Amino acid sequence: MLRPLLLTLAAGAVLCAQATWPGETRWNAERWRLPGNESMDLLGLQVHRTWSSGAYAGFGGWGSLRGERGGFITLGLSGGWRWPLTERLGLDAGRPQLVWDFWNGRYLGVHSGAVDVSVAPYSVRLLRIARARAHPWVISTDMHVRQGQAEIADVRWDPARQELTVKATRPAGYRGSVFVHVPKGLALKEPAGLWIAKDANDSSLIVRCAFQFKDGTPVEKTLRFKTIP
Repeated sequence: MLRPLLLTLAAGAVLCAQATWPGETRWNAERWRLPGNESMDLLGLQVHRTWSSGAYAGFGGWGSLRGERGGFITLGLSGGWRWPLTERLGLDAGRPQLVWDFWNGRYLGVHSGAVDVSVAPYSVRLLRIARARAHPWVISTDMHVRQGQAEIADVRWDPARQELTVKATRPAGYRGSVFVHVPKGLALKEPAGLWIAKDANDSSLIVRCAFQFKDGTPVEKTLRFKTIP
């Protein structure tokens, strides 16, 4: 049984003790893919004040000078909270942890010690934080907010055959996806029918495996891997 750890963050007021100014400047660059085969390049600048509690707040701006809908600049307030990965969350802060953003269906990479999360006003972020493994393993699903504990019946890794077997269960007529993290150095033997993305930071893969539950019985799928240079 997969037992994920969930961390929910919501924007709101934060009370902080008096502190000297430890300001910081952060740059962000993103490329958005829009419907109709459009794209937009965004550049952001944020200037923040930080507090010992992990909270930070300040002002920032976003602009786009490229793309079909480019040519604008937006200014506003921004803030967030740095949450240390401590033993209080059931995590070993000294070991690498994989982070997944449930609502956005997005892999946030490998983190040790802390993870930076920006939470916009009146919004919520739901994260799954799990120990990084040396072999492929389930990182999340899109079928339940608990991301595995309610819908994953079994997960098995066979090191000799380099196979990951996932068994999921949902009511009849449901469908959903299981996301698998694959460390650098492994590739799929049979990629047909799978959605595969490569992380540019650590060269790991995120594999989306579709499940369809026609009659309500558990569905089992096996992913086969091979070692690559």
